[in-house]
Amino acid sequence: MCDDGYLFPSSVCAKQARAYAPESADVVIFIETDELTDERKRILEDATGAIVRTVPKWLIEKLDRSVPEGFFRTHVNRAALFRLFVAHILQESYERIVYLDGDIQVRRSLAPLLTMTLPQGTVGVVPDWVALHSAEGWPHVEANRAYMKKLDFLPEHWSSYFNSGVMVASPDTWNDIGPKALDFLITRPEACRLHDQSALNHVCRGRTTRLSLRWNFLRQYMPLPAYKIVDPAILHFVGRLKPWDGAYYPWTKTEFQPYVEMATALKGAGVRWNRKSMSQRLAYHFKPFLRRDEFADAAYRQAMNGAILEECRKTQP
Repeated sequence: MCDDGYLFPSSVCAKQARAYAPESADVVIFIETDELTDERKRILEDATGAIVRTVPKWLIEKLDRSVPEGFFRTHVNRAALFRLFVAHILQESYERIVYLDGDIQVRRSLAPLLTMTLPQGTVGVVPDWVALHSAEGWPHVEANRAYMKKLDFLPEHWSSYFNSGVMVASPDTWNDIGPKALDFLITRPEACRLHDQSALNHVCRGRTTRLSLRWNFLRQYMPLPAYKIVDPAILHFVGRLKPWDGAYYPWTKTEFQPYVEMATALKGAGVRWNRKSMSQRLAYHFKPFLRRDEFADAAYRQAMNGAILEECRKTQP
């Protein structure tokens, strides 16, 4: 679910999802645009194998009416909120909906997400970095707990804080959590450090099904030995620099190449390949020398690697 600015990476995610999803599953791209001609739609669908649709006007108007003036400039853009209403705007009747962010790459079969046991009313999600750092002895633990308290998390919820880039739920559950998350985001924006992800965590506390990190493996974990051991099905490139900007550690040309191929496939569709400027990309190379983070510490890397493997051992599928 995206606007024109994020359609390019979302197309790569959709193509890979189509390649790794069962034939019985639909892959759908929703785009906010006034320029989806028949020819452009054909090129997009041929390039991705997905169904391409526009976000309905009623949803855009609803968000414009609901969200205070200036909100999108200071918090999130409108496209980030479309996911809250995904079940409302799908035309077919589905048993299960798997939402994927556009900065994701799919590397293995998605069938387990469609067939796993999901208790009624729950949302299948993957613990976020914040959740792993909510235990004693980890960096930023007090700041993370203070943040989660603003979301009305009790101590028993701390380890269940999730990354919203991959979410699995029934249409009824989506229809329940989406409007509630929007209401929380509007009424308590000061609590939403991570915008709609914060709001979704508030609404879903106590009603999540914990999935393995292999279904939403953050790019910060890629330099660790756990990356090869876990062999993630889904890579999530959170952060400012993205794999469509080029081959930058910890990813390689393997992760960059799908965007090169998609650019060729989408010729004539008027889809923008937005890359960071050369100066921003060069700055990424020098960042480790200018500002050391936790991953520069060998003891931290070892502890993080162990935490990832233990989390994967405890969760299914």
